[in-house]
Amino acid sequence: MTKKSSGRIAAILLIVVLIVGAFSFIVIRYLPNHHQDSGIPVSETGNKSGKAKQEQIMAQVPVQGQADGHDFVNLGLSVLWATTNLGTTDANPYGDYFGWGEVTEHLDAGLWESYRFRIDGSSNDNVRFSKYNYSSWHGKIDSIGVLDKTDDVAAVEWDGSWRMPTLAEIKELVDSCDWQWTTMDARSGYLVTSRINKATLFLPASGYARAGSIFGVNTSGYYYCSTLNKVNSIKAYSLYFNSQTVSSVNKERYNKYSVRAVYPVKDYVSHNRNNP
Repeated sequence: MTKKSSGRIAAILLIVVLIVGAFSFIVIRYLPNHHQDSGIPVSETGNKSGKAKQEQIMAQVPVQGQADGHDFVNLGLSVLWATTNLGTTDANPYGDYFGWGEVTEHLDAGLWESYRFRIDGSSNDNVRFSKYNYSSWHGKIDSIGVLDKTDDVAAVEWDGSWRMPTLAEIKELVDSCDWQWTTMDARSGYLVTSRINKATLFLPASGYARAGSIFGVNTSGYYYCSTLNKVNSIKAYSLYFNSQTVSSVNKERYNKYSVRAVYPVKDYVSHNRNNP
């Protein structure tokens, strides 16, 4: 091959490369999932649009207020949080204690023997349930993983859309807020401050009840959510904390914990729109 032929081939290859590069730029520049003005993918603008819509909804909800007769604080989350535990009174500042799925407080009860959904059995190995079960070892499988409204003590005791939080809503509270151990009105617990709007919520370390006794007051707190452990049906999830840690845990359903009710923001906005 002569030098002249080699030069022609090189020139042709260069032209081909330039044409391919120009075509690639045009395709990338004007793909339908990009904005021509900013080059921002549609997915990102979708997130911004969703965030703007959420902010518009939250603007309709006061930082503090009442929903169906009970006080709430708006932390900028998907649900409004009640300001007191279920059953709280001046004489009972920590509120009542309930087994998971039980709608009445009975502190003098035992462990599995008195649990509401127990059919028979008295240990973790042999207890069988009439409801909320994912294991044939523990009775008939119904694959119900979240409490029905009739078994949700917050929904039973309070009106409207009040209910127990789900595990996802507990995690949202943990992840979206700053937690400071403190003492308020002679009760130790956490002052929970929203990173979104700086609103605050106090959760006392109310301990837990078991077999007629209350343990851990002012040192730890357990707050049930409505979510069952689907892998191990004898247990349900709750928020747990002490002065050093805040997390979600799962323990036996017979344990009697506090309940802090929540009210979905969308229900509050819808209710106010329909009842101005």
